[in-house]
Amino acid sequence: MSQRAFIAIPAALCLASVSACATDVMTSEELARSSEAVTSCPNDSTSGQELAAATIAFNLMVAAAEQAQADGNLLAARSILAPQRYTYLAGTTCNSWECLGPGIQFDTSDPLYSHVNAKMQAILTLGQTDATVGSYLANGLFFAQKFTNGKYYPSIFSIPALAQFKTGQSSTVHLSDSTSSNNSHYVTLTSGSWCTSTAVTLSESVSDTSKYLPISFPPVSDWRSAPSAYTGVTGGTAEGQTIDNANESFTPYMGRTGSNPYLLVSINGTPQNWAFESFNPTNCWNNPSATCRSSLIIDPVPYAEPGSQFDPNNNLLGTQANPFVINSNLLLADATHASQWATRSVNGVQQWGTFSIAISRGGITMYQYSQKY
Repeated sequence: MSQRAFIAIPAALCLASVSACATDVMTSEELARSSEAVTSCPNDSTSGQELAAATIAFNLMVAAAEQAQADGNLLAARSILAPQRYTYLAGTTCNSWECLGPGIQFDTSDPLYSHVNAKMQAILTLGQTDATVGSYLANGLFFAQKFTNGKYYPSIFSIPALAQFKTGQSSTVHLSDSTSSNNSHYVTLTSGSWCTSTAVTLSESVSDTSKYLPISFPPVSDWRSAPSAYTGVTGGTAEGQTIDNANESFTPYMGRTGSNPYLLVSINGTPQNWAFESFNPTNCWNNPSATCRSSLIIDPVPYAEPGSQFDPNNNLLGTQANPFVINSNLLLADATHASQWATRSVNGVQQWGTFSIAISRGGITMYQYSQKY
């Protein structure tokens, strides 16, 4: 199943001249190969937690987009990954250099908490069923609190478009953009298989604007003051490291390193890890057709997403002959994959099983992997 996706340097991430934001066109398969050429299939000691964190982040982005469609609060959707929206779960233990789970939760004192629905709560709770994932997210929040002052947050403009996302289908969504004189901001949603994940691409195109920022870093005063837990000071130290810029913004879904190989941006047609730093708006008037283009890439596990999922050869996943390759840090599948097959290797021994144990939270039911042989 070949799909078309625009791959270009995000204007907000243009480190050279604006003219570098030219458009290359790649199929989703070419994108997958390009991603693999840069990062290969991640196999570091925390790759399982990173993939689980990216899956939680993506599902929260979709749920936040759906909620914004219902209540109209775009700020709540675009800030859904901001660390200022979260606090630690009871029982989380933090010392001077790290945290140990249970994990994180939405902060009930956050002024945007009223826009967190039961589905979003369930996504975050069920995603941390594995204790190491909870610790990964807790360390991501810890990293943000120690290395930044909490005065700025990551805002992803294209998140509201995800209300229209369906795996395996391409759709283009118009987003109202007051900075574009012809209101021409579009997001094309595509997906394809990469490694053991589903590469979801949000390709943006906008023209006639001098203030293009697909990822921006506004002041948190948009809705609240900086929480007191954020103690980073530029030039100060944290975990024995010098803080270069305490105004930077991170997200718990990047863990304690501030980086996650399953959260990518395309730079000059080459995917790179997301890196939340401060960038200036780009003037698209200097580009051909006065247009800027960019892509964000998020890689959730396929069995955590609704609907039929396919491997790179377009074969249906979840059959006994072609099972999902399961991430041992995320054993829960979307309800549409109940009773489907999955496989994993444990201590060098291959196992097979099905998603057959129903677990419900907040009106949502997911199905946990159960070994059969």
